[in-house]
Amino acid sequence: MKQGPSTLVVSLPSSWVKKHGVKKGKIVFLEERGRALLVSLTSHASESQISLDVSGTMPMTNRIVGALYKAGFDMITLTYSLSKEAEEILRAVPSLLGHQVISHDDKTIVLKKMMREDAENFEISYRKCFHILEDMFRDMVRGMKEKNDDVLKDVIVRDKTLAVFSDYTRRLLLSNHASEHVPEKYLIAVQLEKIGDRIKHIATVCVEEKKNSKNALSMISEVSAFFTDFHTLYYDFSLKDLSEWGSERELLKNNTRKNLERASRKESSLIHECASIIPLIWELNEPLMIMNIEKMK
Repeated sequence: MKQGPSTLVVSLPSSWVKKHGVKKGKIVFLEERGRALLVSLTSHASESQISLDVSGTMPMTNRIVGALYKAGFDMITLTYSLSKEAEEILRAVPSLLGHQVISHDDKTIVLKKMMREDAENFEISYRKCFHILEDMFRDMVRGMKEKNDDVLKDVIVRDKTLAVFSDYTRRLLLSNHASEHVPEKYLIAVQLEKIGDRIKHIATVCVEEKKNSKNALSMISEVSAFFTDFHTLYYDFSLKDLSEWGSERELLKNNTRKNLERASRKESSLIHECASIIPLIWELNEPLMIMNIEKMK
């Protein structure tokens, strides 16, 4: 209902009002959660908690902790039976942005959210994933060009930072801190982490196997530009730029073939590794178009 020149009013369900004894003049609290509003009788929404016995879950203990974190639980109580399980729980904690160990008693570890989560934090974390990945691409190119193992090792380490922000982004998405296109943004966050994993792998190959070549450098440079163009398209979408990006992918496929034709057998495997990132970037086109259907009309 409209009240006055700009105020909109919604009524509270009578069953909820009677159940909680809400009367005229009672203070209620509103908390914005993306496209939803939470009406509460307390100033803070109740914590989301879970207790789980992870005894006998090796080697999946670490991943179980990560899944509970991304699912949006604020307090996670984990019971274990083996010291190795405790080690895996604690090994997961540095990747759980905003969560800390608040209790570690005999056979029980409790993790708790220690920082505010909202739509602003989501947007910062989401954009950070793009920026970290662009930095990884840039330094991958520089490291290969200069044959600098220190730069390449930094790329390897930075993949861990990308994973932390990707996990946090997914947690915030599942906790309703994005206003729209949650499934598409979740898919993109997952895919960005996969691309980071591939860059890390290529950097590892260059360092450990001393593989490098002019043709591989050319390939990774073009792939880097392909991702940068997607990043630009994501935040400034147009059908014209989308078509140009699609044409860029076709050109990349042709250049991959040419690079392989002139490469030695030894360097061809590295070129294949670099080219393996192309389909991972390309798969981002579907969520991108779904998010921009109105602009495509």
